[in-house]
Amino acid sequence: NMRYQNVLKDDKYRWDLGEWFKDYSVNNLNKEWDYIVGLSYKLPIRSESVSRKKLKQLYNNLKHYDYNLDGIYVSEFDSSFNRLHHQLIVSSSLSEDDFKHRIVRYWKNIGIVDVGKYDKEMEYVFYMTKHINKTKFNNWDILSNL
Repeated sequence: NMRYQNVLKDDKYRWDLGEWFKDYSVNNLNKEWDYIVGLSYKLPIRSESVSRKKLKQLYNNLKHYDYNLDGIYVSEFDSSFNRLHHQLIVSSSLSEDDFKHRIVRYWKNIGIVDVGKYDKEMEYVFYMTKHINKTKFNNWDILSNL
C-alpha cells in the first residue's frame, strides 16, 4: 500500500516550484498561460514511461495545429493510488473552443479531459505542485522536453 511522504523542506520546494511554474510562461513565452488541463486514463496506468509517451503523442498532435504550443505537466496518482493522472498549464494561440476540441478529440479514447481558461488569481500552479516529491510517481516536466 503506497503512502505519501511529506517532508517540511518539500513544502518550500513545492511553493517555489509553483512560483516558477507561474512565472515560466511570462519569462519564456512572453505571455500568461492560456489553459489549465486535467487528463485522466480509462485504464490503470501506473508507469511513468507509458504516461510520458502518451503525453508526448498528445503534445506532438497539438503542435500540428499550433507550432508555438508549450506548457508544463505534473503527474500524480488518483486518490486510490491505482492510476496516474496529469495537470497541465498550456500556452497556445488556439481559441478556447479549438483547443478544447482538438485535445478532447485526441484524448477521448485514452481517458477524460477537463479544460479551462488559466486565471493567475486562482493559483492553479500550487494545486499542480501539491504532491511533488511525495512519491516517485509525482513528477513534472516542460512539454517541449518530452
